[in-house]
Amino acid sequence: MTIETSDQYDAAIERLKELGRDPTEGPDQDEFLDLTAAMLVYETSGAAMRGASG
Repeated sequence: MTIETSDQYDAAIERLKELGRDPTEGPDQDEFLDLTAAMLVYETSGAAMRGASG
């Protein structure tokens, strides 16, 4: 999974809210980990700053 826009990032935040706090097993945990990893990459790639200024 990749996040390339602020809209995708916002959608990821909403999905994390739906999943709840750190699910411990199963597909929810996999999705939680995929989302948080993609969010971290987005935040540290500079894309977040470019999106905020555009």
